[in-house]
Amino acid sequence: KRMADLVRSLDPDRPLFCHVGFNTLLQPTFVDTSHDVLTSREVDVFGTSLPHWTGDFHTFFKVDRSALFSNPLYRDESYLYGMQARWIGAVKEYFWINEVYGNSWNYMAEDYTGDDLRFMLASTISEGAQGIVVWQFKGERFSEESITSGLVEVDGSDTDRSLAVGSLCKANQQAPKAFASWRPEKARVAVVFDFAADMYSQMEQAENSDNLGTVCYRYKESVKGWYSMLWQQGLAVDLVAMENLDRIKEYELVVLPYTHLVGEQQSSVLKEYVAGGGTLVADPGLAFRDRRAWVQPARPGQGLDSLFGCR
Repeated sequence: KRMADLVRSLDPDRPLFCHVGFNTLLQPTFVDTSHDVLTSREVDVFGTSLPHWTGDFHTFFKVDRSALFSNPLYRDESYLYGMQARWIGAVKEYFWINEVYGNSWNYMAEDYTGDDLRFMLASTISEGAQGIVVWQFKGERFSEESITSGLVEVDGSDTDRSLAVGSLCKANQQAPKAFASWRPEKARVAVVFDFAADMYSQMEQAENSDNLGTVCYRYKESVKGWYSMLWQQGLAVDLVAMENLDRIKEYELVVLPYTHLVGEQQSSVLKEYVAGGGTLVADPGLAFRDRRAWVQPARPGQGLDSLFGCR
């Protein structure tokens, strides 16, 4: 907010863009992250990088490689590209992707293929991104990032990756109105994301420092598990931030993945949603604590035991 205020005081006319190194939906909450909902309120256009080497884009318990078509289990992971775009779109309707890497980040790793790049870009475009930067056109020749991420070879010759990206650019040039006006399908199903529950869940499982940089903890696995299961059924799935919980009334089915921090205000919204005909699905651990993280005498707390008919 301080930076946005400073920039606007010097240049009040042009729109203000920013992006996060990676978004809170898939980034470990203790490592290189921010509160996307609060941050996005300060700018006109919000976005995220899309790094593929990180643990967020791997199967739940393998964090040592990228999600590539060459992996036999690719279909189990491929929902993640669209998922992160749905999240950024939920945070800010007009959003962009600041970095889609043009190749693997480490030159000793397996190269991405044209199919990989085509799928990454098309998944992001189809979810409503208004702009994408491919990082980068040519790999660097020095430093720790040398020979990484380049679409073309160091001598400038094409690769199957650059040709694939070029084909998408040509499609955009041939039908600019279609690309500019495209919006993703309105979902009937939503998964609620709560940054506080995510952060507290990682805290619960951070028994040693080795766990601090991972996304293999209960909340993240629950969010990804629910989203991927619904996505693989061919359903459009939206994400709703806990800060905007009243938006759940727009959906027929709402999932609460390990939503263990629930206060009176959130409980009232959930009860009203069910009274209006909506269907809630929750993981075990629902309302185990209030928003102060105090364990509730009855669990689910805040009267949700009556709503769900169980303790």
